[in-house]
Amino acid sequence: MFAPNHVSVLDPILLALGTSRRGRTIRFLAAAEFFDRGRHIVAFGLKRFRQIPVRRGLADWTALNEVAAVIRAGSLAGVFPEGRVGDGALQPGRKGMARMAMAAGVPIVPVAIWGSQRRWPREGFRWRPLRPTVRIVIGKPIPVAGDPRDRRAVRSLTDAVMREIQALLPVAQRG
Repeated sequence: MFAPNHVSVLDPILLALGTSRRGRTIRFLAAAEFFDRGRHIVAFGLKRFRQIPVRRGLADWTALNEVAAVIRAGSLAGVFPEGRVGDGALQPGRKGMARMAMAAGVPIVPVAIWGSQRRWPREGFRWRPLRPTVRIVIGKPIPVAGDPRDRRAVRSLTDAVMREIQALLPVAQRG
């Protein structure tokens, strides 16, 4: 399971392009409300590429079980532990990522992304003609063990992953 920081709407697309170049697809969790926007292009894209809806702020065990099934079937999954696009500084990690990895019995791979926020930051798309350099730094897998219902174990794993992402960020920022 990939666990990247989240600085831009473009982050899942960029990571998916990288994994697909190596013959692997990745399915991300995305906020359920983005799937329900009628004919909006985001909703269409999420459904078309079989991303996984998650109800934010809840212990969404349906999403957890779907991610576990995706991983057991041999696909890659991606979860943004921050839960939403940030402003550049790493936000606190949410526990869903750890719960899902524990339920699936798979390691978590920390990832740092930097540069995509120059094109599409949280505030919205920037049209000016710049071609930002985007760097993606992939860390070493973090082994996972424990019960996804053990709050202390889940928090400990979440904090460990966030520390690893924080350690990778300076590498991504300086290139």
